[in-house]
Amino acid sequence: MALEQSMLLQRSLLYQRGAAAVNPRQRRVLIIHNSESFRLVEGFLVLMSQAALDSYWDWDSGDYTDKQRRIRRDNLANRVASAQFVIVLVTEGCSENEVCLKALEYAKAINKRVYLVETSCDNHVYSLESPKDGYSVMSFVLPLRGSVKPVVRVRNPKRTQLWRSITHISQL
Repeated sequence: MALEQSMLLQRSLLYQRGAAAVNPRQRRVLIIHNSESFRLVEGFLVLMSQAALDSYWDWDSGDYTDKQRRIRRDNLANRVASAQFVIVLVTEGCSENEVCLKALEYAKAINKRVYLVETSCDNHVYSLESPKDGYSVMSFVLPLRGSVKPVVRVRNPKRTQLWRSITHISQL
């Protein structure tokens, strides 16, 4: 179940900017994404918050200068290594971005857990998954009414027909 990009853009309007201090008790999660898709990441973070899955999110917002972005890109290997796990927000730009693909390759090389979040736009689904890659896929069941929180689900690559509901960040 791919997340519709227009829905992520709508949810990004609810994103609260602000530099939160790193809480050492929270899990550090790296989100790999194309830098042009930072609004989609904001929408994704709103969804995760609505699902009550809070963590320290390490991602590249649009609030960086070129120099800061270059430094963060140069430190990407360290950021992957220090993360508990990695989430890849798959968009057309991400699937063609050399930096994103290298970060994903490095995460796999050091045996980090990787979750792919597929997105869709105009009935086209963006995915990096092939059966040999063995990445888990993260999806959402969105409520029809506003009072119910979204449900996060994860599919293990070895059991492709089984989706597991996630109620706490520690389950990832």
